[in-house]
Amino acid sequence: MPRRKYTYVTDKPKHQRKRSRVIVEEMLGRKLEDWEDVHHIDGNTLNDAPTNLQVVKHGSEHCLLHPRGKNNYPCVERKTTDDPNLVWCGACKNFEPRENFYKNKHRWNGLASECKKTYLIRAEKFRRSRGVPLSPFKNSNLEGMDA
Repeated sequence: MPRRKYTYVTDKPKHQRKRSRVIVEEMLGRKLEDWEDVHHIDGNTLNDAPTNLQVVKHGSEHCLLHPRGKNNYPCVERKTTDDPNLVWCGACKNFEPRENFYKNKHRWNGLASECKKTYLIRAEKFRRSRGVPLSPFKNSNLEGMDA
């Protein structure tokens, strides 16, 4: 059973809210805006003491209050390079040309997080594990494929 990261309260039937937001709203005497987050100063999200809560702007301001590291999404430092044509592949752990990535309009840069080659290898492993027929492009040159 996964442990809960936050404590929730029910304010309407079938409607739960984070207790920390409710406490801050009572302290301020107003509802929090969508762009406002509640930061737990000591890092313990179960400690909803009013002295431990701070209202911050969602995104970059909140991110600055957390230590940067591998598991602190969204505060993970992005790998960058001076060449705008190169993009970091999260699976290969190196830079690849932009054209080696599928498009993904939901991501911050409009590209998938892994290159086409890694995606095709992973997809083929998945198909094998499920007993799905393999791709007709099994023996094709992966670098030459267009999406």
